[in-house]
Amino acid sequence: MAFCENCGRELKDGEVCGCTDTNKSEKAAQFDEVSAKVKEETGKAVGSMVSLIKAVLASPSEAVEEYVTGQDKKTAYQLIALETAGFTLANVVAKLIRMLLNGYSYRFSTFLTGILQDIGLVIGSMAVAAFIIVFMAEKYGDAKISFNKGLAIASLQSIVITPIYVCYALIGAFGVSILTGVASSVYSAARCLAIVLTYFGFSVVVADRKKLFYGLGVYSIVLSILSYVITSLI
Repeated sequence: MAFCENCGRELKDGEVCGCTDTNKSEKAAQFDEVSAKVKEETGKAVGSMVSLIKAVLASPSEAVEEYVTGQDKKTAYQLIALETAGFTLANVVAKLIRMLLNGYSYRFSTFLTGILQDIGLVIGSMAVAAFIIVFMAEKYGDAKISFNKGLAIASLQSIVITPIYVCYALIGAFGVSILTGVASSVYSAARCLAIVLTYFGFSVVVADRKKLFYGLGVYSIVLSILSYVITSLI
């Protein structure tokens, strides 16, 4: 009398148990189910970001107002993740280009440190920006706002900053001064556009125009100083 070593079922002479095939089929079905859910959620995430970007390009003030009012936390996190990934990958690829063209050498630890710094800088800046927005809205606005709403306003800059910075970093890696100068000017213009989007976001929570401009000015100055200090330290 023989028994299956996996499930213990009694086997006839020469019989091969199919329990392992069943387990493999069940695991494959579970894997397919999880993969389908991941694809679905990824599709929704990409779709929401694309919809927001299209809406902002078509009608900035209305799109920003709807986005901020809805406190779309998921889209805010997705935009921040997009900017984090864009900054990190652009800087890594830029270093690789310098290695190939100019003979620069980077240790693996340098790559790893740069990646961690980029991730920390983007996420940290966004968190600080959100707290500043919450504080400024409470000081100059009509009511308190949540951190999620502050984060939604802060994440608006990712729409214009991310693609422009990627181009700026990659162009700068080739070391052509004219192209680098043009890319730098375009990047500066993108930061101005980011301030405009932030203005639309602020206008949702601060109705008074004078207070709105004052609050936005203070926010821009404080954030610029903090970004400079953080960049200098790391």
